[in-house]
Amino acid sequence: MHKQSKSEAIVEVEVLVELEKEKERFYGLKWREMEEFWAYVENFAVDCRMEVQELRNRVNELKSSFVELQGNNGYLSSAEIAAEMRKSELLAAKENLDRSLASNYQIKAQLQKQLHCMLLDKTKK
Repeated sequence: MHKQSKSEAIVEVEVLVELEKEKERFYGLKWREMEEFWAYVENFAVDCRMEVQELRNRVNELKSSFVELQGNNGYLSSAEIAAEMRKSELLAAKENLDRSLASNYQIKAQLQKQLHCMLLDKTKK
């Protein structure tokens, strides 16, 4: 076995102590980095949960609005369809009345003409 001198032993101990301090600094630094990372992960997870909740709330609002609009549109569509049908019925009735009125004016004009002719014939006789 090799015997170390006292000064070599002291130097070796000092080197080992220095290595231990460097190791502690290194692991302390890594520990802080890891704590920062976990804090970041935790904050990120909280932010994500909040964002997901906000998105869920927004989706629920949109679903509610969609259901409301569907209901309103369904009602309005039925009402609009009924109104359009009634409008078509009324337009058809108006067209029939217009045709009937035009026909009546023609008949009236013909009858007036006939009456005029008859009166002329009577006056000539």
